[in-house]
Amino acid sequence: MKRIIIGGSIGAGKTSLAKLFSKKFDISHIELDALYWLPGWRLRPVEEFKKIVAEAIDKPSWVICGNFSVIRPITWKKADTVVWLDYPFFLCFWQCFKRSVQNVIKRRPCCNENYESFSRLFFSRHSILWWMIKTYKKRNKKYFRLMNDPEYKHITFIRLTSHEETKKWVESLDKSG
Repeated sequence: MKRIIIGGSIGAGKTSLAKLFSKKFDISHIELDALYWLPGWRLRPVEEFKKIVAEAIDKPSWVICGNFSVIRPITWKKADTVVWLDYPFFLCFWQCFKRSVQNVIKRRPCCNENYESFSRLFFSRHSILWWMIKTYKKRNKKYFRLMNDPEYKHITFIRLTSHEETKKWVESLDKSG
């Protein structure tokens, strides 16, 4: 595992696991949300986003967290491992809700120094909670399809369905590596 993509639903814990891998294996951590979002919640132009991602993965090892299909042809072509955090809906929703509310209350920046607000979280069509609800099932179907796509036969897929399973898997890496 030298070029790892961690994917899954919003709220699954992709960034936390990527940070752990980055530290544990001394590899660079690439957070796609931080590259995609510009200050003021503006979207980075797609071609610029692709270029930045391509430059970021032009190294022998890295761990990426995020799900952006627009850059999949770039990242998955170079990846050797995809870790899919396939956690239950209510767990992902709760984790997303809890993190977002804490970000609002503590004024913690996210996604390239942007700030969440209660109005954006609960009353906006740009709500991360609404986006999580809207994309959860589609994302899971997509990962099942991608795992069986011959284009990605060079990738080792690791599907983890609970915190406990993820913890055991990470501990097994300590013993094997």
